[in-house]
Amino acid sequence: ISETHAPFFTLTPNPTDGRVAVEVNSEELKDKSEEATITVCNATGREVLKQKASTLNSQLSTLNLEALPAGTYFVTVTIGGQSGTRKLVVK
Repeated sequence: ISETHAPFFTLTPNPTDGRVAVEVNSEELKDKSEEATITVCNATGREVLKQKASTLNSQLSTLNLEALPAGTYFVTVTIGGQSGTRKLVVK
């Protein structure tokens, strides 16, 4: 898994202690779908979390990753036909 150009969403804070906000910049979205899928994978590509979220406000979701061990993860957000991946570090 690698990070892709994903200007339409941010992860805050990164690195995180376990909770991270997924925020969408709707101006960067090509597809204005009302639903998003957020997938978190570990460094080996195994899915560790998947959830649906509404895109009706800029903060898609707050992910609770406190149960995950420290390490590098990849968060993929898919909205309509648009998808992007960002690296996330859990401390």
